[in-house]
Parts: sequence; C-alpha cells; structure tokens
Amino acid sequence: MESRLLTHDLLQNILYEWIKSSSPKIRKNYVPCWDKECETLYRSIIRAPVGTASDRATSSLLSRLQQKKQERWEEAANSIDFSHSSRKLWRTINKLTGRSGRSSRMCPVSANSIALQLVKNGAHKTSDCEPTRLVNKQLYDLWKIPYT
Repeated sequence: MESRLLTHDLLQNILYEWIKSSSPKIRKNYVPCWDKECETLYRSIIRAPVGTASDRATSSLLSRLQQKKQERWEEAANSIDFSHSSRKLWRTINKLTGRSGRSSRMCPVSANSIALQLVKNGAHKTSDCEPTRLVNKQLYDLWKIPYT
C-alpha cells in the first residue's frame, strides 16, 4: 500500500512538472530574489527525506533568499541619490519595503459636508420646548375623553 502511495505521489509530481513546463497558461508565482541557486535548493528540499537533511536544505534556501534580499536592498539604497524628486524616492522605498501606496480613490464625501450634517443632526429646530409640551398635553387630554 505504501509503495502505491509513493508511486502515486511520484506520478503526480512528474505530471505537475510536465504541465508546468509545457503549458503557457500556468503562471509561475513570482518570488523576489529567486534565482537558479534557489531553484536547485528548492529541488533538493523536495527530494530530501523528511528529517535533518530536509531541514538543512530549507534553512539554506531561506538564508539564500534573505541574503539576496539584503543585497537587493543595499543596491537600491546605494543607487538612490537626491537628484530625483522626493515622490519618486518614497515610491521606490515603499516598493522595496513592501508598503502599499496611498489609495488613488478619492472619498466622495468631504469633511465639511460631514461636519455640516453633524451640526444639522444636533441642532434643535426650536429652542423653546413649550409648543411641543402644549401639543402633547392636548393629545393626552383627547385620549382621556370617554368614547361615545
């Protein structure tokens, strides 16, 4: 039974690799700083038995990716000069650090219209409550009249 599962996994991996290499429709996920050495380390992780060999290969792949990212950051930081506009500089820094930029969508409601609506909601139409009290008293008196 175990050999059947192993054969099934092997066949599945072979088919996946064949489809990935022959089909233009499958888009490969982009991993920053991924190079051929990272690809060979990844393949060694897949082929390594579960245990210390797999753990060593995984840690070497992660350290390689970290090293490449560090080199990329240093290249970008060294290439920055202040002859460019600050907007372009901050856009580059945000791209390198992974921060997203501001939303280009503007809010359709302005701050002034929000403040105006808050003032309208809090404002009383009349400062004198006496007319309201009179109407309520008359309504109360009408309800007290016996129905005939």
